[in-house]
Amino acid sequence: MRINHVTYTVSDISEAVLFYNVIFNSQPVAISKSLAYYDLDGLWFALNLEEKSTESYRHVAFDCDDLDDLKARFDQVDVVYTEGRKRHYDEKPSIYLKDPDGNLIEFHTGTLEDRINYYKKREDITIL
Repeated sequence: MRINHVTYTVSDISEAVLFYNVIFNSQPVAISKSLAYYDLDGLWFALNLEEKSTESYRHVAFDCDDLDDLKARFDQVDVVYTEGRKRHYDEKPSIYLKDPDGNLIEFHTGTLEDRINYYKKREDITIL
């Protein structure tokens, strides 16, 4: 199984970007007021703005070629999952679940390239 992306939640996108630019010696490939995406030699690393809350969007996502097959397998053994947030079709679908300790896991069908191509159509996100 391949890691699709890693998402960290941050309280200040600008501050986080300055930090990760130094850490990664890289610039984000997309940035807005609420997100920044890096391409780290093929690993999609995302920063998402998050207000303080009891639930965190911090997660690791794994590639999934067939969500229907995965859902069927999870349904057979009563693994609870959700569809997650509403997405535009071009963002590609995912499912989310929590491990026994509450760590969030995503199975995602899209790639960073898919997401960037979608964001090129939006005015609120700058593609660098």
